[in-house]
Amino acid sequence: MIQSKEELLFYLKEDRKYYSVKPSFNDWLLKSDFYYIWNFMTELRWYEYRENTSKGLFRKIVMKYHKYKFFRLMHKTQLYIYPNVFGPGLYIPHKGYILTSTEATVGKDCVIRPGTLIASNLGQQNQKLRKVVIGDNVEFSEGCKILCKNIGSNVSVGPNAVVSRNVPDNSIVMGNPGEIVPKFVI
Repeated sequence: MIQSKEELLFYLKEDRKYYSVKPSFNDWLLKSDFYYIWNFMTELRWYEYRENTSKGLFRKIVMKYHKYKFFRLMHKTQLYIYPNVFGPGLYIPHKGYILTSTEATVGKDCVIRPGTLIASNLGQQNQKLRKVVIGDNVEFSEGCKILCKNIGSNVSVGPNAVVSRNVPDNSIVMGNPGEIVPKFVI
């Protein structure tokens, strides 16, 4: 959670380390994916900061402005990533449908690709939301579904994997249902 201006600047710096340059005039003119992702990441962090620190009338008005811009970009890019879910260093290679739960907590330096679902409840019978905790340095490939409670650090989730059981640290998960694949040393 971003609680100060210094933390906001740190989060923005960590998020931008994966992108080599800022969006150019051509990116703005052509409305490229890179332009929208850059703006989405910036508004996500600003909205987190304003939501966590808004006290007083003026700050609440500014928070509402950032909330409007954030939700507008969220629906335009189909990146349904909510505030206070991801730690610093979030990397989104290109836009596409991504859905995360508001009850999830993901550590730092995460890569998330389109088609990823991080769910906190499992259907109509199970209405109680549960906390989903995901460690640092996790990579989510295209189309993966996270339905478990815990995923450790340094984990790679393969494309179209359905992870329904908890995953330990330093693992690779692939398949439907998700199974831990042994790492090969070359």
